[in-house]
This record gives sequence, C-alpha cells and structure tokens, in this order.
Amino acid sequence: ALTNPTHIEQGYGNFKAWVECSWVNTEGSYLESKREIEMATEQIFAQGNLEWEGSLAKGDTVELRGTVRFPKEGIWEIRGYFGTQKPQKWPQRQIRLAVTSEKAGIFGSESYRSGELEWMKDYSPLIGKLVPGYGQPLMCTLDMSKAPRLGEPAELTWSVSSIRDIEEKVEVRVEFHRLQPGSLQRSIHTGESMLVEGDLKWEGSLKKDVPVSSSATVELPEEGDWEIRLAAFNRQSSQGCSSTVYLNVTKEKGRWGWAEPHERKWQEGDPHPEPTEPPKLWRER
Repeated sequence: ALTNPTHIEQGYGNFKAWVECSWVNTEGSYLESKREIEMATEQIFAQGNLEWEGSLAKGDTVELRGTVRFPKEGIWEIRGYFGTQKPQKWPQRQIRLAVTSEKAGIFGSESYRSGELEWMKDYSPLIGKLVPGYGQPLMCTLDMSKAPRLGEPAELTWSVSSIRDIEEKVEVRVEFHRLQPGSLQRSIHTGESMLVEGDLKWEGSLKKDVPVSSSATVELPEEGDWEIRLAAFNRQSSQGCSSTVYLNVTKEKGRWGWAEPHERKWQEGDPHPEPTEPPKLWRER
C-alpha cells in the first residue's frame, strides 16, 4: 500500500509504483553465494498487479496486490518502489526470504529465527571489497566451488594481482584453520594433508594488472567450522592481502558460514576482548 505524502499537491506529475526482485544462489560457489543477481519480476510474478502509474491527491492510497512464485531455491529479496520516475528510486519496503524446496521463511520471522532456515543468514551478500591503493597494491581473491561434505572433494581457485610492478618476491599460500567449538582456538593446517591435486603455494614477482592464478582440489578431513585463507605477502615492503572462505562441514552436508559463534567470553577486569575476525585491512567487507 502506497500513500501520497500530504505535502505533495494533487497534479504534481505522474507517480509510479513498482516491484523489483533479486536472488542469491545458495548452492553455488562461495563468491556466488555472496552476490545478488537482479531478476526480472516476470520470473516470480504469477497473477495480480505489481506496477502502477498515475496521479494522486493528498492522502490517497494505492494498493498493489499480486501473487508471486519462486522458481528456484536461494535467498530472494523483493523491493517495493514509489516515486516520480524509475531512474530516481528508493525502496519504500523490502522483504528478504530464504526459500528451499521444503519450506520458506521471511528473514526476522519466528520461523526463520528458530527454524531449519536460520543457517541461511550467512548468505548475506558482500557490500563491497577492499580496493588496492599505493600503500597496499595487492588484491587477493579466493573461491570454492561448493560447500563440501566431510571428505568430499571441492575445488579452490585463487588469484593475486597488483596495481603496479613488484620486483621483490611475493609469497602466496592457502591455509586451513579448523576452529574449536565455542572459542577462537584453532588448529592451523598448511594444506598438504588435504590436497588432492593442484597448487596451494606460489612465490615470485608480479607485473602490473597481470594476475597470478591457480586452483587445487582439496578434501576437508574433520567436521566443524573452517576458515580457509589465501594470503599474499611481500616481506621486503610489508605489503599484503588476504581473502577468506568460511564454511561448516558435516558428514551429511556442507554449508557456507559457521554453525556457531567463535568468541572469547569477556569478564570484568579482562583485557579488551579478542577480535572475532581479522582486522578490517585484511578482510572482505
């Protein structure tokens, strides 16, 4: 329902009201699960009216009512817009849903907060990434083909690039951190025991805008929460970058994100609480 604000006089041009939607693929790679894809409204629209244009008097209300049907699993967002023209648009209301073949839940609802869909909160898209600059010219990207089950092969792909030539040696490695339940304690693996084939290390110089990339097939040997981290570092200049994949592994399934928080309980008199994630300079935002 859209109401004309009382300070806008009748006849102030035509108003438009419409609906748009986007989708996040929860069954794709790690980076796909963090990327919203704009979808045509026709793909979810079943019947009714989801678009309107006309004039409104003070206090008038327009109601758009329609039935939608979601064609595939994932995270869906529906946004309602109201304005004088589409290029200048601000959503008046938005609804975010987790959708599977068995059930669906609106984010924030009781069925979402306490039900089987709660884990899908980890699929919130990335707002942006760190942009390299003169002080930190390196950019790292790490992706995983799927969230694997225990002992199931999955492909890691990584790349490192620089916005300027770096003649000194740049060291690149992929590490595997297995987090202990309910804490920040972790066991760190260099990856050799998990490597099926491919490369998890590299070193050499970098040319401007010429990325170095590789891939590796790995198998995670333990259940629980994992942090897989790509790190590139130039020891001479102390410049570096990192990219991280967070996932949970069980015998039945794998999923992105952690199954439980990993934080230290702070008490009066303790030093400042330990961070639950790397410093901003080193993490995806």
